Amino acid sequence: MRLEKLGVPTVTFVADWFMPLAEAAKKAGGMPDLPFVTVPYPFDTLSRAEVLLHAERVLEEAVSAVAVGPYARVSRKTLPS
Repeated sequence: MRLEKLGVPTVTFVADWFMPLAEAAKKAGGMPDLPFVTVPYPFDTLSRAEVLLHAERVLEEAVSAVAVGPYARVSRKTLPS
């Protein structure tokens, strides 16, 4: 949250099991719109194929959160290619 308050776009990765706590923390921190991307918990029980599928989804959600989603704060032109 400190970086966000300094104007640096961030995405927080949260294990799905911890989402209620994470939601409460962002509201308590005065940042109810802080973007979160969820990952499965526990992660170590997933197969390699499942991990790769989740990784694709997580990457798309993270980029979307800072570049093209409802919380877009970065121009696509500023993203590294």
